Amino acid sequence: MSFPMYVDNFLHFPVGTTAPLGGFDPATALWRATDSGLVVRILSVDHGIASLDDVGDGKAHDDHFPPASAPCSGSCSPPP
Repeated sequence: MSFPMYVDNFLHFPVGTTAPLGGFDPATALWRATDSGLVVRILSVDHGIASLDDVGDGKAHDDHFPPASAPCSGSCSPPP
């Protein structure tokens, strides 16, 4: 099952780039690949819903995401 997750883009990957994801499986002591993520930019947050740029043109592309697919909690805010 997929779910939205936000982490800081400290490596400065371009918006729209896919990002490999994975996790450590302690039962097998191996790293396991999962579905890749997508680098997005949070442009604004209104009533807990983020407007996202997922192609790198600085414009919101809310039509690229299902309605309310990525609600933000109080910790989700656009960069300064």
